[in-house]
Amino acid sequence: MTWQIVKIIAIVSMTLDHAAATFVTQSFLIEQLGMSMQAAALVPHILRSLGRIAFPLYAFGMAQGCTYTKNRGKFLLRLLVFAVLAEAPFRLALRNGTLAPLRLWPLPISNVLFTLLIGSLCCFIWDFFRKKELAWVAVFPIAALVLLAERHHTDYGGLGVLFVLLPYLFQQKKWKLAAVGGMVLVLYLASPLIMHYTDRKSTRLNSSH
Repeated sequence: MTWQIVKIIAIVSMTLDHAAATFVTQSFLIEQLGMSMQAAALVPHILRSLGRIAFPLYAFGMAQGCTYTKNRGKFLLRLLVFAVLAEAPFRLALRNGTLAPLRLWPLPISNVLFTLLIGSLCCFIWDFFRKKELAWVAVFPIAALVLLAERHHTDYGGLGVLFVLLPYLFQQKKWKLAAVGGMVLVLYLASPLIMHYTDRKSTRLNSSH
């Protein structure tokens, strides 16, 4: 399977997930499409389940990008720019239509691009210390960045950061694929818990604004 096919799968999965999170709601399916209550309750769950595939694939692609990029500074800068640009649309679309006022603290870093950015930074930190034969030192800044993502409620939080780092740590293809398969499995097994946790964080964010 080529990376182009993987990207198409990731895009389709993400589209289904975002559609279920925004407008393909139970009320929409009942009122606009005339579905029964049982079917309308099931369809969004199916779409969100299919959407669980997207993030591990994007995380894997980001790890690959970290491996092969020739300019790490530009790589991180591009991610940062797009993450900043995506923050307002993300909050409006996926945070119950609320947009927090501009502020410096807590840091307004909740969309998934910030998760991928922090994960990529962790990859580069690991590589930097590994080349100096001080890989154990990298644990401390990486742990701090994982906690940063968790504290500031980036999409998928600290777990998402580790999902970017994990494939990067494995250089052999079979281990990379095993890592991605494991991440998909973890998301499916933990999906109800993650969704509940995400909803609670979103509620706290909305109530604080």
